[in-house]
Formats: sequence, C-alpha cells, structure tokens
Amino acid sequence: MASLTNALVAQAMNLAAGAANIAWPVAGRLFPERLEVDANRSLWVSGTPGYVPRPALKGTTYADLAIIGGGFTGTSTAYYVSRRFPERRVVLLEAASLANGASGRNGGMMLNWVNGYDDATPELAARLYGVTRQGIDDLCALIERHKLPVDYRRDGTVTIYTDPARAAAAHALVEAENA
Repeated sequence: MASLTNALVAQAMNLAAGAANIAWPVAGRLFPERLEVDANRSLWVSGTPGYVPRPALKGTTYADLAIIGGGFTGTSTAYYVSRRFPERRVVLLEAASLANGASGRNGGMMLNWVNGYDDATPELAARLYGVTRQGIDDLCALIERHKLPVDYRRDGTVTIYTDPARAAAAHALVEAENA
C-alpha cells in the first residue's frame, strides 16, 4: 500500500511540475514580474520589531554545551538547558539567523495532533493528543512567563474528512479521548 501511495504522490508531483512548466509562460504574460522567494528567509522576522541578528562569531569562545542550529529544536534546547543549568555556558550557533529555514516558514499554528497516525489505537491517539496539547500549554506558559508581545489564540482547529471511513475513525478517537 505504501509503495502505491508513494507512486501516486510521485505521479501527482510530476503532473504538477508539468502543469507549472506549461502554465508559467501564460502567467508570465499576465504577470511580467516573477515573485522570487528566498526559501531560507523567515517571513516572520521582517515583521518582528527590534529583532537584529547578532554579528558572526569571531575568535574563540568556550561553552559547556554548543548547540548547532537556531530552529525550533536548537532554540528550545538552548532555552531549557539554560533554565535548568543557569551556571552552564550554552552557546547557540546558527549559520544565518534564528528561524532562518523551515522553522521560519511555518504557518504560525499550534496544532494538537501528529499527522500520520490514522490507524492508531485509541490509547495511542489519546497519548499523542496529550503530548501535543502539553507542548501547546508549555509554549503558552513561556509566552506568559516572559510577557512576550505575541498575539495568539487558542480557538481550536477544523479537520475535514471526505472519506466516511476516516470520519468514523476520527469520531471514534474523539469518543475515546472524551471517555
């Protein structure tokens, strides 16, 4: 089944790429200026008042822990290690600027689920939901603790199922969570 799914995804990607190649000459006449996007530049940073990347590291520095990469994982690790061990010198190294890659290209949503677990047992689904919900709770607590000027809302999500079997399975997971 997985190989069939992979083959279908590959075919869809090839079709999309072909359509883009066909459509672009037409779009080029309609929109003569092509929008270029730097895939490594965070769209959020430009709207963040007062954020200035620190200058490049020069010379020698010493650290008890050096973390390479300033995305979600690197910054989170640096933050929590520094809080737990304030006497330790933690250095976060990033080639460009914080949230430069995929971490800066997110949609800004805090989701309480992990995709790819459609066939999960109700017990596993409840655990996954609990872990992701705890992550959201922790992030909101961090925002409040540091009085960060972040405008966030916890107003839920919408999931749409076009397949009756998946809708029934999702309903069963919700029932199990609420039991």
